[in-house]
Amino acid sequence: MALDRAGIADAFANLLKADTGTLYGTGKMLQKISSSPKEFETAKVSSRLETGLYMWISDGDTVDDRIQNTDDLYTLDMRFVGNKADPDTAIDNIDDAFERCKVLIRNQMYEGQYMTSYYTDSNAQFVNIDVISSVLPAPDSDEETTLVFVLKGAVNALINRWV
Repeated sequence: MALDRAGIADAFANLLKADTGTLYGTGKMLQKISSSPKEFETAKVSSRLETGLYMWISDGDTVDDRIQNTDDLYTLDMRFVGNKADPDTAIDNIDDAFERCKVLIRNQMYEGQYMTSYYTDSNAQFVNIDVISSVLPAPDSDEETTLVFVLKGAVNALINRWV
């Protein structure tokens, strides 16, 4: 998978999906994690999915251009969705899920793994990952039964690309 917008979003989704002990799966904090841009725009829950996370790269910009390589900075947006049947529980579950996502993403950087298990681009690599939104905003009520938290610019990913 190339480290373009879709590839970076997929890498983050795969990282979070790999945490089947705590974060992802039936009976866990999140029942759905998606990096599809279409699903990001139309995020929703159903009776069988209490909470979900949808993510997409909203922005990318070259921040340093050199003769043989380039640094590109990408911004990952996250959209947490919860079932509003019990809004307090939904808010608590989504807040706990975001805290767990932050731990997993920061561990990739602090432990020096740099997401290497989640992409296969031989011409690019992650050089920095930074969780920049540390607080969930107030929810949007898009539908009667859905609670939506949108984190614009939740994570910055700096990619070094060889040219």
